[in-house]
Amino acid sequence: MSHGARRLAVEILNEVDKKRAYAGQALDRHLSATELDARERSLVTEIVYGTLRNRGYIDWAIDSLAPRGVGSIDYRILNILRTAIYQVRFLTKIPAFAAVNEAVDISKSVAGRNAPKFVNGLLRAYVRRMDELVPPSPEDDPVAGLSIAHSFPGWMISRWLTEYGFTQTVKLCEYLNATPPLTVRVNVLRADVDWVMARLTARGISVARAPHTDVGLTLSGASAVSEIPEFTDGLLTVQDVSSMLVAPVVDPQPGQFVIDACSAPGGKTTHLAELMHDQGRILSLDLHDHRLRDVNAAAARLGLSCVETLVHDATKPLDHLRNQAHAVLVDAPCSGLGVLNRRPDARWRRMPADIEQLVELQKSILSAMAQCVRPGGILVYSTCTITREENDGVVEWFMEQRPDFVPSPIAPYLPESLVKLGGTRGEKDHSVRILPFIHNIDGFYIARLTRIP
Repeated sequence: MSHGARRLAVEILNEVDKKRAYAGQALDRHLSATELDARERSLVTEIVYGTLRNRGYIDWAIDSLAPRGVGSIDYRILNILRTAIYQVRFLTKIPAFAAVNEAVDISKSVAGRNAPKFVNGLLRAYVRRMDELVPPSPEDDPVAGLSIAHSFPGWMISRWLTEYGFTQTVKLCEYLNATPPLTVRVNVLRADVDWVMARLTARGISVARAPHTDVGLTLSGASAVSEIPEFTDGLLTVQDVSSMLVAPVVDPQPGQFVIDACSAPGGKTTHLAELMHDQGRILSLDLHDHRLRDVNAAAARLGLSCVETLVHDATKPLDHLRNQAHAVLVDAPCSGLGVLNRRPDARWRRMPADIEQLVELQKSILSAMAQCVRPGGILVYSTCTITREENDGVVEWFMEQRPDFVPSPIAPYLPESLVKLGGTRGEKDHSVRILPFIHNIDGFYIARLTRIP
């Protein structure tokens, strides 16, 4: 295994800690600039994401061995230790001595002559005592035990235990720690799903139908989706299954005017356009111009001409479009607790206070964008989180503020396979709560309201 791969993984984790960089973006940026081969790139990704997914256990182990605890260790040395322990504990094909020796070599570039000695001593102690280090039992101390065993902050574990109970919390942790599948949405305006499956199979890519959707595929064995001809030809969009369920709930019709209020990077916008047969008008909003460039690029690649973009703060009304839209989608910024499997660094970035701030932001966006819905029109609110405050709490508050918006039964717009598993509270329910331990897809929330004509 390459020494350069391990060193690069440490550098990326340092950026995540010190500069609060997003792990996925930092990985993409560094890997695009490196000369590492495919195997080494894969190792970098594995070490970065694996270390983040298991950081709770790893930091607990370091804290148990460090004389002054984990909090006393410089972040640069700490990430060297973290990546080495991850390799020793979880990457069984890598010999322990190789991981330790490379960590010591990397530490020589860190300020302080004692760094290599400290790293060597702690890691060798871990190798010797690894099997002796036993975290608190989840049965005896559920919060601490599950927090260490599954590497989630204690406040998240406590919240989930209260809402879901012990067994479901364990299942949720297991789902959110698993490597997520790669799923794509087929652009049915350009190709038949079965035909695309046959083409991908012929390229040596393992393909299966994704659950709960007629247009989704699960891929394995694809090195880089962006390099697959079917992607560059506009036949595929990378999108997780839960996200694929949102646009059908909007139920946009050809010729309609639809607003996607928080649209970047464009997965739901382009899905709306495909459902509209590229006929009508979709206004795609985002706060940042560079993010809307991604939306425009996606629409162009897919051959969609009905999408237009506008830089706009969605907390502010669009007065010139008041009462104009047949439908508005608010896929709101949220805590992302339903997709922590895709963003393993987010669990260490989020704090309880964030949820309160996000709720206020969500209320502002929903209130402002609802003004664009014409009488008889549809308002859909969605998030990729599983907190009640950001989901039912926001929608219930909104309906109190705007009694002219009433629940619209959501079940007719959802796959029957999903409805059978639960998540709605009956046939007339206006919302669905998608939970990984029930539906086996990412955590999500979708609500559908109608403005009284």
